[in-house]
Amino acid sequence: MTSGARIAILSLSMAVAACAWTPPACAQEQSVAGTLWAGLQTPQFNRAASLEGFTLKRDSAELSLGGTLALGEVDGRLTAAVFKGAGRLRLNPALAMERQQMRLHSGSEALDAEFEQAVFIFSQTTADELADLPSTSQGVASGFASLFRKRTGVMRRWGFHWEPRLLKSLLAEDSTPHTFFAAEVKTRRHGWLTLVFDQSDPEQLELTRWDSGRRIRDIWAKFPQGGLHPREAFADPLAGREYRIDSYRISAAVEKKERLSVEAEATFEMRWPGERVLLVSLDPNLRVESVRLGEKSLRFFQPDDPKDKIFFGDIVALVSDEPFPVGQFTLSFRYSGKNVVRKVGDGNFFCQSFGWYPSPTLGTNSLNSGVFADRAHFDITLRIPKKYQAVAVGERLEVKKDKKHEVSRWKSEIPLAVAGFAFGDYKTHVEMVGDTKIEVYANKRPDDSFRALEIMSDMRAGDQLILGSLAPSRLAKTMAIEVANTFLLMEQFFGPYPYRKLAVSNIPFAYGQGWPSLLYISQLSFLDGTQRHQLGITDHAGITDYFRAHETSHQWWGHIVGWKSYHDQWLSEGFAQFSGNLYLWFRKKPTEYLKRLDRDRELILQKSRGGKRFEDLGPIYAGLRLRSSKHPRGYFSVVYEKGGWVLHMLRMMMFDASADKPDDPFAIMMRDFTKTYFNRPASTDDFKRTVEKHMNPVMNVDGNGTMDWFFDSWVYGSGVPKYELDFQVEPAQEEGRWVVSGALLQSEVPDGFKMVVPLFLKRGKGLIRYGWITARQERNPFKLEVPFKPDKVTINEWKEVLTRN
Repeated sequence: MTSGARIAILSLSMAVAACAWTPPACAQEQSVAGTLWAGLQTPQFNRAASLEGFTLKRDSAELSLGGTLALGEVDGRLTAAVFKGAGRLRLNPALAMERQQMRLHSGSEALDAEFEQAVFIFSQTTADELADLPSTSQGVASGFASLFRKRTGVMRRWGFHWEPRLLKSLLAEDSTPHTFFAAEVKTRRHGWLTLVFDQSDPEQLELTRWDSGRRIRDIWAKFPQGGLHPREAFADPLAGREYRIDSYRISAAVEKKERLSVEAEATFEMRWPGERVLLVSLDPNLRVESVRLGEKSLRFFQPDDPKDKIFFGDIVALVSDEPFPVGQFTLSFRYSGKNVVRKVGDGNFFCQSFGWYPSPTLGTNSLNSGVFADRAHFDITLRIPKKYQAVAVGERLEVKKDKKHEVSRWKSEIPLAVAGFAFGDYKTHVEMVGDTKIEVYANKRPDDSFRALEIMSDMRAGDQLILGSLAPSRLAKTMAIEVANTFLLMEQFFGPYPYRKLAVSNIPFAYGQGWPSLLYISQLSFLDGTQRHQLGITDHAGITDYFRAHETSHQWWGHIVGWKSYHDQWLSEGFAQFSGNLYLWFRKKPTEYLKRLDRDRELILQKSRGGKRFEDLGPIYAGLRLRSSKHPRGYFSVVYEKGGWVLHMLRMMMFDASADKPDDPFAIMMRDFTKTYFNRPASTDDFKRTVEKHMNPVMNVDGNGTMDWFFDSWVYGSGVPKYELDFQVEPAQEEGRWVVSGALLQSEVPDGFKMVVPLFLKRGKGLIRYGWITARQERNPFKLEVPFKPDKVTINEWKEVLTRN
């Protein structure tokens, strides 16, 4: 309470509603955990206070309150509050990227917003701040409890539920590492905003706005407390996690109507003492039946069953009567449910990869899930109907059939970040690349959507639309050969492949995913050229050669090398974008590669439906935050396309056109990167350090042996430059020699932006990359003497640099 605050006495009352989350959690005996869980969703508002000049500070965020604050209690513990009156939320971020993001979303680099209503949910730290407020239980103040239920109900429906975090904090011996504060404030200008301070998140402070129409959460600010830079906060991405999972032993069965039933044993490694609650992530369609620690059953609390397929959140709270032991122990899970495996045609199934086994995470709605920052061993047994075949990550140890089922067992050779599987009525084909099997599992019949196209084509046999069979199995051999070719190039540029097989399975969508030793490839890639033409697909290279290479490269970018945080995810997606383009250089010809770069450049500079160029939305380092309600494609245009261009520019700075193997310097650097960070996460700074080990004199712009200048401009900062060349050619003093001089003009980028731009001289039919001009400012003079009079002087002829022109 601030000095001079005036507090009057009011009161509230409310009946405790029934638990909104499903049995068996609510049906358990009224233990302390059960009482707390039920009450956290419906705290009793029996007290209130009148405030004037009262403030709550959370790092650089400040909430000023003048009005009525109703206090909500659960089992005598203060966990919530509802405010009505005159409030003000101020947030003034220190980091440049955060100020840029605030300006993008709110129109101002610092927020100063008035509000009249607010809902607060908090752990013990905030409860201590409010504990001394004089209050009374006399009288009734209506509307406060209903506002709490309404607002938290809206957010809970979309998976933003705070109960697991509060339960963990309340039952821990030391609540400090679990300090939590959430404020839902209804501002006059921006509507409802959510301010969160979460000690368990490496970036503790977060300001967001939920767009219910588009179902997108706009992240206005998210940063570590105390002015720390994210690269420091994520130096050890698992430092704030009290446990990790070392290994899984999973037995999964697909039953009637594609119901998935799972028994999973997970070996936990507990790092902190005094923890009675563990939080794991599991798809809410899978309903937990039991969790055991040895012979002891644990209580658990899970979100509602999303029977209407609306997401209710994925965090399951596991509660023990005594603190979990430090060191290793095994938890046994039993759960089952529908919608995780879906039938999409005759013999066609889509098997969801994320969420089908319990994993350590802050939840799907958290940017800092840390999934790819850790690794675990997987031992998976799959039981499916006998007429189908299954494939999963890892090596297949055995497969057998009984009267009704095929049972296969798969085990990872090395620890993996994620695990997935697929099954169906497949035709298989195998190609060997050295000791590695390239295995294709292609459905013998098309899925429902492609079957509908077949029927339509048959009905129009007299017209031009004649598709023939759209069964993926037709191209099983072709797919295996093409993936094998891609695989060879990836190994050449990025280093050895660590698994014994690379399996490929078609999925019924227009996207793909790469899991360790298992690819999900869009069914569109299993069409031949005639069928693609008949269906109006014009980007043939994009859906075939580029697409296969992009997904194949994720074996290196995401799995061989992970990423430390969402800021560094471009090391996966941007690198895969580059890898897909690179394959076109060798599979087609360099001109196709350059056309692809032009396409990516157009997407980067294109305006979103929100009216801004994607490039202007923020730096690559902002990562997933670039996707917002006004600019839903921002993440892809900046992280994928611009991230791919960043790697291309590094390649071209190292490209030696005069050498027999001009890409050797770049390839050596990339292989060093995968070797150094083999099977562990890397950060943007880690990659920068690898580049610095292999940089050439052209790249040493600041003369200090670092690539700070490049990464500050292209990854940590924003900007796509425009370049113009102002030059003249004059005879030199020495006969037969000529002086080329002038200036390179750089514009449309922030002050401090730096780049090296190649200078080309044309003589007759020959075009020579003669040197590089360093651009540090608006006008950058240069002068060189050459042994011939050039017919033409140009820059960036091979598209070495991403530019606006």
